Amino acid sequence: GVLYDAFRASREIGDLDELLGRLLDLAMRTTGADCGSVFLDDAASGDWLPHIRRTGADKPAAISRTIVDYVKRERVGVLATDAGMDNRFAGGESIARHGIRSVIAVPLTGRHDPVGALVLETFADGVDAFSDDHLTLAAALAHQAALVVEENRWYVQMLNAGKLAAVGQAMASLSHHIKNIMHGVRFGSDLV
Repeated sequence: GVLYDAFRASREIGDLDELLGRLLDLAMRTTGADCGSVFLDDAASGDWLPHIRRTGADKPAAISRTIVDYVKRERVGVLATDAGMDNRFAGGESIARHGIRSVIAVPLTGRHDPVGALVLETFADGVDAFSDDHLTLAAALAHQAALVVEENRWYVQMLNAGKLAAVGQAMASLSHHIKNIMHGVRFGSDLV
């Protein structure tokens, strides 16, 4: 049902931020996450930056760059039931500082390279806060989100290319008319 809702939302919602927010809400509601984030790649810096954030009413906004960097580097989904004790994230100060207990982080991979990550976090003390099924669901939602991001970027590129083509056509037409006017002026001066 969640995947159907995600697919339907991706067809009904045209705004990228609203759609990513809806997909993140679906992931959080289904997994019971306390907070979640969608990171997107930044063309200028090359980093994955937080784009959409959701937190529970009584939960702090926690972002672990250590986990996001791991997913970016390894290009695989991560399920950590005790992130503070996980060797993959050794030295991650933000994990201990924010008290992050369980984490799911998956790359947003569509047709091509990853364009970001979906990160779900919980602060619950229970070891089984997230399961392998939650990881699979998060990966499916991340794939749907990645396809939408790629489609949105392609649309923006085509829109910009269309604008440039229209400007080129306008300039060609304008230069043609200016040339005709100049020929008329030249002919008139020769006649005088």
